Amino acid sequence: MRGKNKGKGLKKVRKPQPIAGPPNVSASFAEKSIASTSASELGIPRLVCSEIATIVFADTAEPSIVADILAFIPMVSRAMYQLYDCIKIDTVGMDQSWFTPLFTDPASFNCACMVVQSYFDEFLGRTRSREAQRADQIRYAKTINTLQARIASEDDNIRLSESTIMTVLGMLGHAYTSRDIETSNRHNSGLLQLVSMRGIESLLHNTRLCVELIRCDLYHAIDNGSTPMLLNPNNILWELPSSVNPKSQTLQLKFYVKLHPELAAIWAAMFEFCTHINAAYRDKRLSITEEQFLQNMTSIMYRLVYLHFPLGSLDEAVRIGLIAFSSPVFLHWNRVELPDRQFNFKYRDSLITLDLEVAEVEPQEIMWLLMAAAISMAHEEDNLAWLIPWLNTTFQDCGIQTWDELKTSLDEVLWVGIVHDEVGKALFTTASEWTTCEEPPALVRTM
Repeated sequence: MRGKNKGKGLKKVRKPQPIAGPPNVSASFAEKSIASTSASELGIPRLVCSEIATIVFADTAEPSIVADILAFIPMVSRAMYQLYDCIKIDTVGMDQSWFTPLFTDPASFNCACMVVQSYFDEFLGRTRSREAQRADQIRYAKTINTLQARIASEDDNIRLSESTIMTVLGMLGHAYTSRDIETSNRHNSGLLQLVSMRGIESLLHNTRLCVELIRCDLYHAIDNGSTPMLLNPNNILWELPSSVNPKSQTLQLKFYVKLHPELAAIWAAMFEFCTHINAAYRDKRLSITEEQFLQNMTSIMYRLVYLHFPLGSLDEAVRIGLIAFSSPVFLHWNRVELPDRQFNFKYRDSLITLDLEVAEVEPQEIMWLLMAAAISMAHEEDNLAWLIPWLNTTFQDCGIQTWDELKTSLDEVLWVGIVHDEVGKALFTTASEWTTCEEPPALVRTM
């Protein structure tokens, strides 16, 4: 699955890049110092920008870093959600639950400095000076020392405080953005242990924090094939939407007829969610709240992770396909994703071992399963070698000749245009151009 493609030279594909900020952020700040950008461009109150030097944070930092932090805070919501345009954001601009600790908690402030700098460095392609790198090392040491002291405390009010949890989450984000997978895994394990000791239920008042913690738990379980730590099968907090009735849906392909009842219920819930999101993208009045996003993510994803079926069965292929399809909808920030190696291997095996005749899988059904697989691997295009020829053949079997025809077919099964269209169109172009006389090409990005 990870073999090199050495076909003809083609354009690179990229999943949605780190978002450039809210709509009122001009493109000029990608070229200039953020510190020199106007308040109106960053969406920061004029008074705040004019008095950066007078703001007393929990620790000291250069004015340019403070400006980066103030620029990032209004961007948090947009950066967090691939579905940002379909979500009603409860707090506009500076979210107090994320902002207040910067004034009261030195560890939180130093961590924020590193996370924000790392985010903008990647987004803007900035190269840090040696002095800035040394300053980061000092902040890192301060943060780690403070966290170690807190975690060693016998006082749960200190060890399991919301501020401590948010700081560990920030350190995880810094390691992840820096592509330090080993460190990010260590931080993630420690974070989940802390939240497990405190109980995720005690944090439900902070929706955004819970979204991130649930994401960490699910991502860790999915990529490592492990058991989630925060919620168990008997305590998933929210039931699947009660209004969902698979028999009432008018899908052209009745996947659920062939599926285990529990999996069919999850499929129907995801279909209803996707249908609503697609409608909300066209009509903002239908946008969901962050709480609804959290509830749907939790009720759908945990049930998918806890279900298991025999390898080679249609149920297992669809279960893994739903995880692959739903992950960019629920789990991903607006940024390039890191590889999900173990999960992608598992998905490949579930498809290769699937007996299509025994399972009575229709071409349009296998097409959706293959597209879900390809989307989950598109950011690691070396793994598409085994998929592209199969997609090419399946497109022919389904009579698919254009992207519009493919999108119409996928919409009838399960699809979220705002999330999947860009990569899906690139995959269609690549697979359609493949011929039997050449190795599968790298993924073409079409704009």
